[in-house]
Amino acid sequence: MDTSSVPGLELIQIADAVAREKSIDRDEVITAMEEAIQKAGRSKYGYEHDIRAMIDRKTGAISLERWTEVVEDIEDDATQMSVDEGKKHKLN
Repeated sequence: MDTSSVPGLELIQIADAVAREKSIDRDEVITAMEEAIQKAGRSKYGYEHDIRAMIDRKTGAISLERWTEVVEDIEDDATQMSVDEGKKHKLN
């Protein structure tokens, strides 16, 4: 058995249990978890960065991403990058 997704599945089980116990929507619980993870990410990497956390609703896999805007003229190094730099990072 592949156990790499077990922690994620446990996260989903916890969200389900909290949702049942508190009589709230499961998605609200997962959204609150995402916000907490996002806050921890910003605390670690800097509040000036646009850090976003997502939890896969089926597998419980967590992704933490730093988003940057591609612009002609950079005004904020923490949240923007040049067009040339953006081309280097372009996903294929």
